[in-house]
Amino acid sequence: MTTDPRAEPPESEAEFAIDSDGVWWHDGRPIEREALVKLFATRALCFEGGEYWLKTPKERHRVAVEDVPFIVVDFTIRNEGEANQTIELTTNIGERFTLGPENPLIVEGGPGKGVVIFYAMVRGGLKARANRTVNYELVAHAMEERDGDMVIRSGGEVFTVVSGDF
Repeated sequence: MTTDPRAEPPESEAEFAIDSDGVWWHDGRPIEREALVKLFATRALCFEGGEYWLKTPKERHRVAVEDVPFIVVDFTIRNEGEANQTIELTTNIGERFTLGPENPLIVEGGPGKGVVIFYAMVRGGLKARANRTVNYELVAHAMEERDGDMVIRSGGEVFTVVSGDF
């Protein structure tokens, strides 16, 4: 009997988790090998049907994620204040991406809801949350528009941080 190569690999009993600080856990212990975390995160982690999965050719593991799998730990602004301004974000695993149409900035919170919290789409349904320092620094780089909106521009996109209608 041959196995259909398109079939899903069997689900494993191993337990994987990512806590709200972006720390990876395996069977109740943090994964300390950074290279292993990077391998899992960049090559095998995926988001399907509202769940996170770690997939290898031989098996698949459900991953319990407290908030999002990645944390934005740094950013670089290129051509600041220019029409072609871009903001490149760096995650806790060293992955870099530029805010824009394919990697939008997602703003949660705001007036009446507490502090503004920035998230960004990294790839394939996977998101990152800005750490506290990056969050405050991005707010400081928001520009006020004529209508009173506070916005961040990157990659030809305009992301509203706080609406002037509040």
